[in-house]
Order: sequence, then structure tokens, then C-alpha cells
Amino acid sequence: MSNERAFDLQEIFIQDCKFRNLSPATIKDYDWFLTDIKNRLGDWSEIDRNQIKKLVLEKMDSGQSPATVNHYV
Repeated sequence: MSNERAFDLQEIFIQDCKFRNLSPATIKDYDWFLTDIKNRLGDWSEIDRNQIKKLVLEKMDSGQSPATVNHYV
């Protein structure tokens, strides 16, 4: 999957959140966390479930709150 396609999928997700009438703050958080995952793990086409699990465990081990870590799940 190209970077452009992955970006489009993120945008589609954000548009769906708007359609479902989620709050602007929630949408902003989702967008931030998705961008953070991509920035930390690389191209979306290279990211797999195990990498995300590892990132979540690192966040938990670093002492971040469950509410914050939950955004990465």
C-alpha cells in the first residue's frame, strides 16, 4: 500500500468519525494517535499487529495512563 493510499484510509476514517458525529476533540485525538503510530512505526503498508502490540506494551511500561494507552489499541 502506498503512503498516499494509507493517508487516504486515515482521512476516510476521520471523515467517517465526522459522519458519526463524534466530537471534534475525539476526532482530533484519533487523528493524532494514528499519525503518531505511523510516525513511530513507518509506512502503513509495513505495520503489522505485532508492531502495534509492542508499541502498546512500551507505552504501558513507560507509565502512561490506561486511557492514553487505549488510544493505540
